[in-house]
Amino acid sequence: MQERGLPNGYANKDISAIAVGWDYTEPDGLHSFIIYRSADGWPYQTYEAYLVFDGRPNPALLTDDQHMEQASAGLMLPYVFIDKGVESGKSYSYKVMAKHFDGGFSPMSDPVTVTIN
Repeated sequence: MQERGLPNGYANKDISAIAVGWDYTEPDGLHSFIIYRSADGWPYQTYEAYLVFDGRPNPALLTDDQHMEQASAGLMLPYVFIDKGVESGKSYSYKVMAKHFDGGFSPMSDPVTVTIN
C-alpha cells in the first residue's frame, strides 16, 4: 500500500447535523475519501465514501444548502462532509482516509470528536 499525505480535519456541530471538514494536499489522482465514524465510544466503522470530482469536492454533495450552511458555519476547508444521521446526547468521532486511483491510500487522520447537546 502506498501512503499519501494525511488529511487533517475540523468538525462543527448543529442540532440536526455535524459538518466534518478537512484539507488534503495531494489531490492528483484522488478518487475518494473514506469516512469512518464511531458513536459513543463504539469501534470505528466505515460510514461513508466521499467521491471527488477531478480532485475537487463533488458538487453533488454540496447541494443540501440548509444543512450545509447551518452545520458548516466557520469551516473554511475544501472538503466538507455533512452527517445528518446524528442524535442529541451522543458523541461522534470521525476519521478520514484518502483513496487514489492507483490503489494508494493516505494514513488515517487523527480523530475529531463532537458531542451533540
